[in-house]
Parts: sequence; C-alpha cells; structure tokens
Amino acid sequence: MKKLFIIIGIIILHYGAVSAEYLNRTEDASGWTVFTPTAPPDAYATRIMYVSAVDDVGDGNIGDGTYYNSDDAAVGSDPFDPDGPMDVYPTFASAKSQVRNGYPDWILFKRGETFDYTSSGLGSWGAFSGRGETEPILIGAYGSSGEPPTLDIAKNRGIGLGDSVSYVAFTNLRWLNSVAAVVSQPSDYDEETHFGASNNAVYLYNYMGNKNYNGLLFEGNIFDNCWYGIRSIQGDTGSNTYIAVRRNVFKRGFWGTSFYRNDGPMLFEENIFYHVGYVTTRDALNHCQYHSGSKSQTFSKNIYLYGAAAGIKLRRTSATAPLIGNVIDDNLFVECQWGISSSAGDDGVAENNDIDMAWYHSNMRVSNNIFTNMAVSEMTSAVTPASVGIGVGGLDGAMIANNIVANYTASDVTPIGINITGEARNSKWADNIIYNLRNSGIGIQVGYDSLLGSEAIVNNEISSNKIQLNTSGGCLLRSWLWELTAANYDIAGNTYNTTAAADSRFYYDGAVTDANWITNTGDDWGGSLSQISFTDATRDVDTWHSTVNGGAGTVAAFAEACAAQSRYSWDADINAAEINDWIRAGFDLDEYGTGTISTSFSGSFSSGGAN
Repeated sequence: MKKLFIIIGIIILHYGAVSAEYLNRTEDASGWTVFTPTAPPDAYATRIMYVSAVDDVGDGNIGDGTYYNSDDAAVGSDPFDPDGPMDVYPTFASAKSQVRNGYPDWILFKRGETFDYTSSGLGSWGAFSGRGETEPILIGAYGSSGEPPTLDIAKNRGIGLGDSVSYVAFTNLRWLNSVAAVVSQPSDYDEETHFGASNNAVYLYNYMGNKNYNGLLFEGNIFDNCWYGIRSIQGDTGSNTYIAVRRNVFKRGFWGTSFYRNDGPMLFEENIFYHVGYVTTRDALNHCQYHSGSKSQTFSKNIYLYGAAAGIKLRRTSATAPLIGNVIDDNLFVECQWGISSSAGDDGVAENNDIDMAWYHSNMRVSNNIFTNMAVSEMTSAVTPASVGIGVGGLDGAMIANNIVANYTASDVTPIGINITGEARNSKWADNIIYNLRNSGIGIQVGYDSLLGSEAIVNNEISSNKIQLNTSGGCLLRSWLWELTAANYDIAGNTYNTTAAADSRFYYDGAVTDANWITNTGDDWGGSLSQISFTDATRDVDTWHSTVNGGAGTVAAFAEACAAQSRYSWDADINAAEINDWIRAGFDLDEYGTGTISTSFSGSFSSGGAN
C-alpha cells in the first residue's frame, strides 16, 4: 500500500517547539484537558467560585457567596463535582469580583442551568490573567448534569477581553444566542433582527491598539447561533499568540472563529463547524473560519459541515503583511462551497500591479485533508454556487500534498478539485487523489485570475497526482493564459483517467489536443489514460455513518450527529482523524502518520520554502 506522508518538520515546529508557550496541558485518557487547582499552603492557592441559582447551603442568603480552596471539606475530592453544600455566587459578575490578577482562580457555572446575559453580569472581563502556563484562570462548569451550563447572551457580547490577557481557559460552556435560535432554517437569518453588531460569544478586542493575548484555551464549548463564536480584531502593534481552540462545536451563526490581523502560533484542532455562515443579507464573506493576516496557524483534525462559502478562509490584510507558515492538515470537509479558500485582501496585487505583492501565502502546507460530498444543496440564493475543494493563490513555497478530493455530488455547478488562483512560485502539488467529480468537473486548474502572468508563476511542480474523473467526462488539467508551461511548471508522474473524448481532456487557454498539451506543457503523461482500481473509492461520510457508526447513512444524519456532540455526551468515534483514515483505506492509503513526506523537488525553494 502507498505510504501516507506527514510533514514532519512542520509538525515539530507547531506542536513541539511552541508547546511550552501554550497552556501546558495534561490530557485524560479521552483527550480532554485535566485541570488541577493550586492547593494551600501555596501563596497562589486557587480560589474556586461556584455560580448557581440554587444555594446549597440553604441559609436564605443567596448572593453572598463564598470562595473555596481545593482542600475545603465542601469541595471534596473532585472540585468539578463538589460534595457540598456550596455557598454559591448567583452571578458571573459577583464571582468575578473575587478573581485576582496573576492567580489561578476558577469560576465554575452549574451544569444544566441557564444564565442570561443581564442578570448574570456577563460582559467585560477586564485585565485578569492566570499565573502561568500550568496555572491558568479557568472559566468552566461543575455538577453532575449531563448538560453544560448555558450562557444565554441573546444578541449581546458574552465576554469581552479588552485588555492584555494571558493564561485563561474557557471550557465546557454553551454560549447561546436565544434570539437567533428561534429561526428554523439558517438561511432565514436576518443580521440585524437576530444578531446585531455585538453578538460575539468571546471577543478579543484590540482594534488599532497594542494589547496582547497569550496562552488562551477554548475547549469543549458549544457556540450556538452566535454571530461570531470567537472573534479577535487585532491592532498593528498587538499580538495573539499560543491560542488553542480544540474540541468545540460551532453551530449555525455567521462565523465560527474570526481572527483579524493576527500573529501566531495558534492551534485549531478537533472542532466541529456545522451550518456556519448561512445568511440572506451577505454571501461570500461568511465562512466557518475567517482569518486575516494569519501566521503559524495550524488547522488540524477539524470537521467542516455545510459551510456557506468556505470551511477555512485565509486572507491577507495588507500588501506588507503576507500569510506565513500556516498548516492545514488532516481535516474533513463535507458539503462546503469551498473547502479551503484564500485571497489577497484589499491591498494586494490587483490594486497595485506590483509583483512584490503577488506572493502573499508563504510556506503554506495543505496536506492529508479529505474533501467529500462537496455539494451546494444547503446554499442560499444570495450566494453564487461553487464546489471547490482547495482554492488558494499567491503561493510561495507551498506544499499541497496527499489530499483526497472525491465523490462530489453537486449537479448544478462545475466542481473543481484544486484551484490555484493568481500567482505561484516554488510550490508543489503532489500525490493528491482527485476522484469522481460530477458534472464535467475539473481536476486541477491553475493560473485563473492571474494579473501578472508568467512573470509571477515560476518554478512549480505538479507531480504524482491521481486525477480520476471516471464518470464525469471532466477536464483533467486546465490552464489559463498559457501559464502552465515547462518553463514554470514541472508536470510529471500523474495518472489520468476521464470519460471525456480525446483532444478535449485538457485546457490550455482553450481546449487543445492531447498532443499539443504534451508539447506545450512538457507533461510526461505519454498520451494513454489509466484507470486505477481502488479498493473502495465510494467511501464517504454517508457510508462511514452507516457502516462504522451504525447511523442512518446520509450526509444529513451524519451532520446531525456531529452537531449533537457535547463535552458530556461526546461520541469518540466522530472525529476527523478516524473518519479520514477509514476513507483513506478505501483509496489504498495507510493510516495517517505511517510514512514521511517526500520533499524532493526539481527546482530550488525560496527562503521559507519546503526544503
């Protein structure tokens, strides 16, 4: 079997070298972070504030509240399920009044209870940071109910971090916009009626300022019908670093996460995005994740379902602020218009016609992802339909490798497996599988929307890809403006099959004969098609759901199972890594992580490239 490769150097860079700067987490056997309060007699002993509408003490004085240390008898052996009785705080605001800056204090909401925005005193957090990487402030949950605590923020801002904050963890909370939740279909959202300008569950606000956010963790939360789940607007001199967002569920709303003008590193792993970005008043601006100015951000093992425009959208914020060192690895994309999309932003080459601005994606990695069932059945009429797996451009030193783009179900658009827009240099597309794109799909398209032409498209490689359009009669490779030439692309070792007629299988600024394609591009194809017999290329989330998970076996049923995930009722089988491995096996690939990446390249990468 073919060995599946990983990008070892990048994984070490993002998970090893920076791990000491993230919260230093210990995980339990199920992969959840273990939090331990600092105990007396340590001078920094944790204060634990319990928040509930029910005063267990029964003294009739609810509202007083008492903070506890971990060795208090009422806390018992497990601070997340205390023995009691507990003298609770009735509101978040009253509990927060006991939090000390620089201490590992905890605020825990009672599971199964609902806390509304006004009476609970949600809103501004202030300048409260934890003690350090191993002793963060924790805002989480306690109790034995099978449901998380619900913070009903309606159209308001849940918690706003307006000052520099470090080492704070937000865990196991449900952030709900109850105003938008009454809408039965996401396509019926009205921005003003259901959201308003302030509906951000957690907001890191530093527009044009110098605030810094470091060592934040978001884990096990549900962001339900929020305009933004987690939002950050960063100034020119501030920074967001070592922020981890993992195992959260983002359900409906406009944007799951949105980070604007941000540094890194940041980690987004094992999250679920369901029906994010569906609107009637907006269209292509709404995505599951919309990040601008991203640097050293890692997106790994997430599931993206029904993304209105893109699962992941990366965008440059200015001509002098390229996107650097981002990794998108081992994610699962289902029924999104675009799986991955990138653009130059407002100050790019289009406005300046400047070649120095052409390459805005430096050292990008897109690897080992699965794109399946990429249809538009859930789209709104406000959005121009599309069906694209990977759509990126402005690449410098990029590696797009070992992805599977397969079994598109769209019938009213022309799907594209990989779409390289604009300029590219020193980049490689290798060992990808593109299979069964309906409606005359396009395997790989390059050079579309390029403004500078061959001058800015140099030293690239398209090699060892398996482009198998067995049922669609589609175009295998498509080039615009004569840019796919031997002078700027090395095309070698690809395996082609399509039901399209001879001399209509390739596009070179117009349809060309097979012979002319070979002459013009230097493709070593040889002129013969070769259909690969995979073990089971029909594998997708439908068949996984019925065969492995025992479900109904439809995309809708799979999506609903994903959306039902909660910290306290988590189905461990529903995760991108296992589902992706199961799909890979159908394409005769070994499990993730069993091989190493081949970085051999006929040219020489620029500084910061793949070598």
